[in-house]
Amino acid sequence: MAKEILRTGKTRFEAGQAKPGASLASFGVDMPKFCREFNDLTKGQSGKIGVKAVVFKDKTFKISLTGLSTTDLIKSVIGAKKEITKSELKKVAEKKLAWLNTEDLEVAEKIIAGSAKSAGFKIV
Repeated sequence: MAKEILRTGKTRFEAGQAKPGASLASFGVDMPKFCREFNDLTKGQSGKIGVKAVVFKDKTFKISLTGLSTTDLIKSVIGAKKEITKSELKKVAEKKLAWLNTEDLEVAEKIIAGSAKSAGFKIV
């Protein structure tokens, strides 16, 4: 029998540096345990990593990492510019590929291009 879900939620923490606080309070979980699990999963990574939590009626939880935000990845690759080249798109797509719903790098580049346009970046 599957556990009954109480709530789900999403938030972002700096990799390996999650701390109990307001962003976790609404989840209704054991915050120190959640933070330990998140920090263990993201040890050795950098940047703000998205996390989705599924909280069950018995107060247990399951977390899944959703990866770095695409906009943050783009900014890390291009710096302060507002334009991104095709080769820079490819670099971002390679970094984000594990978190996307495709294994095809060309499709990943198109996904990243769409996100870049939505975030106000010009593709050159």
